[in-house]
Amino acid sequence: MGGNSTSLNVEFNKKNSFNLAKFLIITCLSFIALNIIIALILYDKIVLEGIAVVIIILIGALNAFYIPVKYTFDEHSHYIRNYNLAEGNFIYNFDEEENYPCGLSHLLLYSNWIYNNYEDYVNYVAYENQYSVNDTEVTINNTPQVVYTPLPYICGGIGIKVAQILNLSMLRSVQLAKFANVLFFALIAFLSVRLVPKKKLLFLFYFTMPINIFFAASLGTDYFINALLGLSIALIYKVKCEQRRMSLKMYFLIICILCLIACGKSTYAPVLLLLGLFNKDELPVKISNRVNYISAIVMMFVMFVATYLYGSRYGIALWNLEGVDSATQIRYLLHHPLNGIKVFVNFTFESYKTNIIYKYQKFAYLSDEVKYLGIIEIVGLFVMSLISSEYKKIRITNAGRMFTFLSILGCYGLSVIALYVTFTKIGSNTVCGFQGRYCLPMAFIVYAYIGLHDGIILNDKFRRIPYVLCFVLVFITILMYVQLFKNYVI
Repeated sequence: MGGNSTSLNVEFNKKNSFNLAKFLIITCLSFIALNIIIALILYDKIVLEGIAVVIIILIGALNAFYIPVKYTFDEHSHYIRNYNLAEGNFIYNFDEEENYPCGLSHLLLYSNWIYNNYEDYVNYVAYENQYSVNDTEVTINNTPQVVYTPLPYICGGIGIKVAQILNLSMLRSVQLAKFANVLFFALIAFLSVRLVPKKKLLFLFYFTMPINIFFAASLGTDYFINALLGLSIALIYKVKCEQRRMSLKMYFLIICILCLIACGKSTYAPVLLLLGLFNKDELPVKISNRVNYISAIVMMFVMFVATYLYGSRYGIALWNLEGVDSATQIRYLLHHPLNGIKVFVNFTFESYKTNIIYKYQKFAYLSDEVKYLGIIEIVGLFVMSLISSEYKKIRITNAGRMFTFLSILGCYGLSVIALYVTFTKIGSNTVCGFQGRYCLPMAFIVYAYIGLHDGIILNDKFRRIPYVLCFVLVFITILMYVQLFKNYVI
């Protein structure tokens, strides 16, 4: 902003308007304060699933209502999908004329995720508030998110429908759509933490990480995938810890949840391979090991192909990116498989820092300033996965280990391949569009697998150690954000 940056920042502070760094500090302070309550006050009367709900709803509300629009991922595109669901359009096609809120076109203008100055932000809010979400105009709004199935957008669509019923502004419809996603995430977190019989702190930490709540309070699909993955693994834990045959109903429930994850994004179809973790004495009577393994592999391919074909029918082939042609790129990979493997390997080993660690946590695209937050939370999850308060031997077969590894590798591989095919120029030696946040579900599978082992057993004297570690890790995060606050100028 040049010479006006200091005075502009002062004006922001005076009017108590949005300051991203201040928001991040408030978020982390809230996170650490609630963890202190857990550790020091409620330890003997703790209900972890209740704590998870409180943290998610409080911090999620801050995210949903306090962050201005365009500070979360691809908000304009995701809003179009949510709005179509609110209107009952489950199938959305490119180049279709529809009635959209009048303020939607203005929302697209802020696609660079920043406001030029305080007046710019005030004018934007005033513009969006002058229109009701029910004030519509016929227009064409194309979005790359057309390739996603409608399932992850149902909650956001409900939020927009509530705004329509109450005749609220366009801006409020965006906020309610985000908050509806937060409520869904809180509900799944409650069920997951309650159901899991072991490593509850690992699941609590996973669901209440600031980055996961940030995703939950956006309009995208990350919240849907992250939440259902946590629930499915909690059910797997439950079966493994009970050490007896599960019912057929439980088996199909786990399959359905894993299929929903694949429906949310086809590149996560390999999560169905987690079914391979079950031993023969844990499967329903009518399901053998062989049937279970074959079913996992077949359903993985069916879900991937079905979701991919949906995207191809309604959007992938129609994306207009210069130098990108999905069909040609697929033919290139088929004719030059060794080149494709070389690109995959080089991308993984040459870009792991920028694509997995530094961008692992992205608050409003501030990846450079908060690059170490990912490392801090990775360490936190790893510690939570290692620590146990009781000894409970769980048997994992070599087949179970192999299927878990293939699940992680498959999710990562399909994510890279999908972006190479749909976002990268033909014959390129790198992969474009990959973001570290895509690795969060895969990372949690790793931590959950570690957590199935007993690790370090704590006796009563040391049972507060996990809470202290949460405190220390988040305190380091706050110190980092204080430094960010000193350097950040709106």
